[in-house]
Parts: sequence; C-alpha cells; structure tokens
Amino acid sequence: FTIEGEELFLEGNTELVVYRIVQECIHNFVKHAGGKELLIHLQYHTDNIRLMIKDNGVGLKNTGSKGAGMIHMWKRAELLGGSFTARDAGNGTEIEVSIPVPPNSK
Repeated sequence: FTIEGEELFLEGNTELVVYRIVQECIHNFVKHAGGKELLIHLQYHTDNIRLMIKDNGVGLKNTGSKGAGMIHMWKRAELLGGSFTARDAGNGTEIEVSIPVPPNSK
C-alpha cells in the first residue's frame, strides 16, 4: 500500500465508499485471483483522488469478471461522481478508480 500527495479528509460518506471499494478489491483478490501480490496505490490530487489496484492473479478473462463485486465497485464510484475501470493485465487485474474532491477539502 502506498500513498502519494497531501492527505485529504473527504466529506460525508465518501471515505466510507472508497474504503468499501478497496475492501471489495481485496475480497475479490482473495476469493478469485489466486495471486500472491496485491498492490494498492492511493494518490491525492487537489481535485480528485485516484486509486490504482493491481494483482498478479489469473486476470479477468479467467474469472468471468462481471460478478456482483465488480458491479458494486462501479456503482459506488459512480455514486460519488467518479469513474471505475477494470482491465485484464495479462498476468493479473488492474483496477483504477477516480473520485472528484470538492474544493476546500482538507
């Protein structure tokens, strides 16, 4: 787990929703990926936070990846006005989440 940038405290349930997305990624990794390494990188920017998660598991092509967990992560990001992408990385899965941050969040 790595963090980059100046930490922001997010309003309302935003922090909880981001936490739930990470929690679901970890759950999917343990249950489906069969890998040994999970990398989570969080970047704080002035106008958004970006979450990048990568594993070295079997990848999406081998898991039939349109399960409820992926749908929930996408809906959670969308609920916050953000974006969610998941792609097969050949030797694992890469997930990227971007969530806008209101001005003056500290």
